[in-house]
Amino acid sequence: MIEIMKLNDKAYTTYKQTVRGNRTITKSEAAKKLTRNVILAREYFPELIKKNVLGITYVYGNLHIKVRGKTIVSIENYKGGCNHIDIPGSRRRELSIQLGIW
Repeated sequence: MIEIMKLNDKAYTTYKQTVRGNRTITKSEAAKKLTRNVILAREYFPELIKKNVLGITYVYGNLHIKVRGKTIVSIENYKGGCNHIDIPGSRRRELSIQLGIW
């Protein structure tokens, strides 16, 4: 079973406001999606992970997800650039099913 990361209020608000199609998403659903994105970033883009004393930043496409401990503390969506990610859809679907997304 996958442990769903916690999501602080600031990161949740930023996610809703900056990630297309998520204006009405619940905090629980956002936490699940972001947990999935962190897992995929770890698996497919380990070279883009940035660690410092304030936490770890995972890069998933244009989305930079900062994690401190087991809590997502901030999100930055770098819109405008085309940062295409190549992840097998089957792996994304598998994680989505395990996390109860959809």
